[in-house]
Amino acid sequence: MGQPGHDCEVVKDPQGIMHITKKAVSHGEEVVGCCVHGKKRNGGNQSSIEMDISMACILLCKCIPAQQDIKFDNPTTDPPCTCETCQGKPHPSHPNPCNCSKCLSEILPPMKSKQRCSAPAILMADHLTDDM
Repeated sequence: MGQPGHDCEVVKDPQGIMHITKKAVSHGEEVVGCCVHGKKRNGGNQSSIEMDISMACILLCKCIPAQQDIKFDNPTTDPPCTCETCQGKPHPSHPNPCNCSKCLSEILPPMKSKQRCSAPAILMADHLTDDM
């Protein structure tokens, strides 16, 4: 997901978006479980979906930024840079409390009910027959 929003004047609320499949979490649980128990997934079946252990950990963690800090060995607080550019535009820090989608529930707009559009009914007299 990188580091969005390094320029606070341009990006006021930096966010990263990760699109995953419906089964990604269950695959992540399988990967983590197999790594913990030292087993091959699906008996070594080559048709199984591959996932890196670090991606599985991101999917299953309780806080995404905290997991990224663990993965990349980031310090809890960055020492301030003393260069002229950074003093004028300091890098954003982690918000406290965390506002990631796992720590803070997303407020989604209400789902619109799908309206079924029905095709106009074809009268029996207009149906094709075997003779046509």
